[in-house]
Amino acid sequence: MNAKRYRLFAGYTQEEMSQALSISLSAYKEKENGRTEFKQSEMMKFFVVVKQAIPDLKIESIFFNGDCGKIYANGEEG
Repeated sequence: MNAKRYRLFAGYTQEEMSQALSISLSAYKEKENGRTEFKQSEMMKFFVVVKQAIPDLKIESIFFNGDCGKIYANGEEG
């Protein structure tokens, strides 16, 4: 997972991102460090925030390796 790399590139702190995702800072750190998984809704929120700084970004680049899964704009998994 590349959440930390994209968060940093977009210029956000962990605290700012945790607020954007409406979760505690400690919960965000656990997710970013791979100890717990991002919920689908959190992935979408993260993507929307980071995409503002990286317009051509695809959600698969952040959360998925290869073709193991996709989340579409309507929230459905593919």
